[in-house]
Amino acid sequence: MQSFQKDNLLAEYAAIEQRVLAALRDDLRGEEFGALALEIHAFQLRWNEPLARWCATFPAPKNWREIPAVPQAMFKRFRVACFPPELAGKTFLTSGTTGETRGAHHLHNTTLYDAAVLAGWRRLALPKAVPLIVAPSPADAPNSSLSHMMGLLAGEVGQFIARSDGSLDFARAAAVLERNFSNGQPVALLGTALGFLNLMEGWGSASPRLCDGSFLVETGGFKGSGREIEKSELYARLSEFFGLKEGAIWNEYGMCELGSQFYTRGLGAAHTGGPWVRAMVVSPESGREVTVGERGVLRIFDLANLGSTLAVQTADFAVLRDEGFELLGRDPAAVPRGCSRQADEKRGAASASVVVQRASEHAPLAGGNTQARCVALAAAVNRFPFLGEVSADSLRALIAAELGHAEALDRFIPHGAHHSRAVAPATILHILSGNTPAAALQSLLRGLLLGSRNLCKLPSSGLPEVAQFLAALPPELCALVEVSAQLPDDWLALADAIIVFGNDETIAHFRALAQPWQAFIAHGHKLSFGIVFDDPAFASAAAAARDASVFDQQGCLSPHVIYVRESGTFTARAYAERVAAEMAVFEKHTPRGPLTLSEANSIRTLRNETTFRVANGEPLALFASADTAWTVIADSTPGFPSSPLNRVLFIKPLPADLADTLAPVRAHLSTCGICPTTHEHAEFAASLGLTRICPLGKMQQPPLTWHHDGAPVLAPLVRWVDWEN
Repeated sequence: MQSFQKDNLLAEYAAIEQRVLAALRDDLRGEEFGALALEIHAFQLRWNEPLARWCATFPAPKNWREIPAVPQAMFKRFRVACFPPELAGKTFLTSGTTGETRGAHHLHNTTLYDAAVLAGWRRLALPKAVPLIVAPSPADAPNSSLSHMMGLLAGEVGQFIARSDGSLDFARAAAVLERNFSNGQPVALLGTALGFLNLMEGWGSASPRLCDGSFLVETGGFKGSGREIEKSELYARLSEFFGLKEGAIWNEYGMCELGSQFYTRGLGAAHTGGPWVRAMVVSPESGREVTVGERGVLRIFDLANLGSTLAVQTADFAVLRDEGFELLGRDPAAVPRGCSRQADEKRGAASASVVVQRASEHAPLAGGNTQARCVALAAAVNRFPFLGEVSADSLRALIAAELGHAEALDRFIPHGAHHSRAVAPATILHILSGNTPAAALQSLLRGLLLGSRNLCKLPSSGLPEVAQFLAALPPELCALVEVSAQLPDDWLALADAIIVFGNDETIAHFRALAQPWQAFIAHGHKLSFGIVFDDPAFASAAAAARDASVFDQQGCLSPHVIYVRESGTFTARAYAERVAAEMAVFEKHTPRGPLTLSEANSIRTLRNETTFRVANGEPLALFASADTAWTVIADSTPGFPSSPLNRVLFIKPLPADLADTLAPVRAHLSTCGICPTTHEHAEFAASLGLTRICPLGKMQQPPLTWHHDGAPVLAPLVRWVDWEN
């Protein structure tokens, strides 16, 4: 930037800054806010290049509500600032607790930020009190916007009791609180929710004493800590520990990317801010503003964000209220990937247990009736096309392939110079997840094929296909199954084998509970992808669309990305466009299921971030439905992208070093769909560390005989008895 341009920028900034400073008042009228918001947005378009490129893809806003809101994550990828680095006097960084790149909010100076903080604080009309701050000081955390804000509120008399490493100085805290109590001076307790939780847990036996007029302001802050408690429980503990009434406890809502804050008092009240900052709650499904009482994602318009972007799309959910918004926070039920979806496994959901039928210990088709079980199971399975074609002979072939003989469960069979027979576990416990019915039914099918008693713990969301499958069974086999939405206390002890579908945490939980004598099989978080080596006619596009759409992409076998070996006009972008057209066709005859708020928001956020990146020159292209029904992204950047699922597919050029590209996720790889299906292509895919290769279009239909996650499915469950005759 030339010297004269810097002078123009600084002069324009200073002029608008004075107008914003004058607007930090309670009597700011709506029309004043709107006019100043549009003026600030125009200023930012002139000087904030990443923002300007992105906003050029939108119609010019006619009012402040139409100003495009920058996704919060873009502060991690781009320098969303009006000032070049040499003019940035202060930079705040996000916490970085998730291990990702830290977002940065660059300010020319803190004059406007400081004024907005203090103006918002004055609006609360809180009693005069000595601040005790459970957060690091600005000197210990110079890039923390929270510490900077606390430093402003601390003034000359505030005391910080959190060290730079996050530990607390309990002795200092006790001395400050006791001294102010003795002097009859109220205390303002300020800090993060996690900080207060740590303070209470490490304090000791005698709670501190506070004078009347004391109050507490917590700022949230559990993210990345592994700790999470309900707000009502936190406030109850704070009230009891500090002797405060609920009305003396406040919550502050703010973030590194904003210049202003919102506050609420006690439980159940709406968050409100000064008239210079506005909140909008929008539907992630439609992108439109919700009506009062509805939930959506929070969008903030902040006049104090003069040096970056006025409008920020947060990652937080809220309910729109007449007087403001009720903060829901980040959705704790955000969907993990693939088969790692939570099944409410640990002790089960709070809903009532539902037992379909008590198992019988003397069911006629158990024991030595393998052929009869095969016939009955084949008839039931064939009512579920997604399980593929199954016959009694194919079930016998599965037993023979894994156990060496089709009658190994019924009698002793020759084994070398002697004889052996397989003994099935008396009882198998299945911990099922709710992402796809195929995995659950295959697991149950295998247990019934062995003639075992099967205890099925369903996810809280239910799995209606299990009940449908049981209804298709003869009574003799149905009697071998018990189903519950909760995990009864005795089921773990009853099981001879435990099969768990879930994420790493769930698997570790049950592995720790399993006894040494119990067989334990885990099916955890898996990722799948496809490779198109050659298809100039784009004949495989429909197959790719099908693999990404069946079961709404929820299963381990659902592709996150299709790699395309580019040649001439056969490019990743061209293939993505064809797949997008086929996704639209699939949606017409098989509409995607409903989404949770977090699922819809994940898709909408990804789309917004993609358009921001495209506008700023990154090699991507977005093809998407008007709603969130399907999304295809052509992406020429390196790496293995993780899809938010629900029919979101990436198409990328096939890199020369695909094995290196997949190395970070190698331990979680499951299936690769290939086109064309040649021996050479299969050998290439086999070298990548996955466990299954199939034609593109068949990824969601593994045969019953497949090695689930690369391992046998029957052999690990049985016990062998040798007869040395």
